Amino acid sequence: MWIDYKYRTRRVSYNDQHNTTSKNKTVTEYRTPIKDDSDQVFAVYQNKAITKTLSLYRDLVKSFAKTLDRIGKGAREDGNRRRQITLHSFRRFVKTTISDLGYADYSEYFIGHTGAKRIQKKQRYSERLSPI
Repeated sequence: MWIDYKYRTRRVSYNDQHNTTSKNKTVTEYRTPIKDDSDQVFAVYQNKAITKTLSLYRDLVKSFAKTLDRIGKGAREDGNRRRQITLHSFRRFVKTTISDLGYADYSEYFIGHTGAKRIQKKQRYSERLSPI
């Protein structure tokens, strides 16, 4: 579904600098990106010289934030600029879920840890609620 979305036909608008009859004329046209098997799946820009892993992550985080806002789940943490749901919160959830099943060592391996590095378990919302 992502590949179909990425290579969909889209409307592109830009200012035509070369138009001699009227300055700052906005031109709108429809474009369909060309699929290339060597393209990186999540890369926003397909310029092979510019695409770097860090820029891919930043673009993915921005797209994820826009998606959260679109579906109404883009809330921030207690007046902080961070969001309640992040890509890293998914990582923590996976780690603690596997660890809570009794597979702490496997959970470390699963998220890519090779040494003694640990992710601190975050208290779940249901655990923070005080009993009535």
